[in-house]
Amino acid sequence: MKLTPRIQKAINLAAAKHDGQARKGDDLPYIVHPFSVALILMDYTENEDVIVAGILHDTIEDTDYTKEQMEDDFGARVAELVIDVTEKDKNLPWQERKDDYLKHLKISTFESKLICAADKLHNLQSMFEAFRKFGKEAEKRFNAPSDKKLWFYEECLKIFKLESQMPLELIKNIESVLDDVRSLEHPELKRKIFFVSCENDDCGFTVKFEHLNEAFFFCKGCKFGINPSSEDLMSGKKYICDKCKKEMERYDLYEEDNVCPICNDMLEVCFKFSKSEN
Repeated sequence: MKLTPRIQKAINLAAAKHDGQARKGDDLPYIVHPFSVALILMDYTENEDVIVAGILHDTIEDTDYTKEQMEDDFGARVAELVIDVTEKDKNLPWQERKDDYLKHLKISTFESKLICAADKLHNLQSMFEAFRKFGKEAEKRFNAPSDKKLWFYEECLKIFKLESQMPLELIKNIESVLDDVRSLEHPELKRKIFFVSCENDDCGFTVKFEHLNEAFFFCKGCKFGINPSSEDLMSGKKYICDKCKKEMERYDLYEEDNVCPICNDMLEVCFKFSKSEN
């Protein structure tokens, strides 16, 4: 999706309306969130109304911008989509608000669910970064306990899975970040990866994991990868491809976007959580 005049108008308006607001988890300017939601949406739709609504999805809930103003500026369809993903009464208790939201989400359109899914994915990504940066202190930054927030995201995910048009890749991304957040929220749980493989069958890139660290070295030309021991990783040992004899490059799952280094498609990570033996 290209930058259009309506999308640019939405960006300008959202930036102005959210000016001075900050994200609870990381203190970044709030506008980072709607921009990120729009970029996620652009991976899954060419619908301009959906992308504009993604940029504006929090303006009615969190600023003085009204539905009527939005209809005048962007049309009735955009306003309908934003209202669909807006909590109706911010004065209600947290649980009651979320119950009402979930009840409405079940009967909303695919486009509204898609905006909601992009919103929840970025919220979870931000939650993960907050836990990684602040540890348990991150709890104090949220408006509800993390177990409650995770319950809400899990309930949203159940609804997304029932939507036949929902992109499978988006569902998998939400599931993956949910697992990542759980691992940081409960540090006694350790993630053991069995293998990573490219979702593109024509690529066929796969790395079998023999060790607990979450890094691998790969040869792009030979589509070959190896998971080193933690000792070798810390020592800075270099790995040479057995086939072409070229030095292999390093890839860290936590620091990358889980994109295949060979073809830039998504990597599928097969893993499970277990109690730490330490």
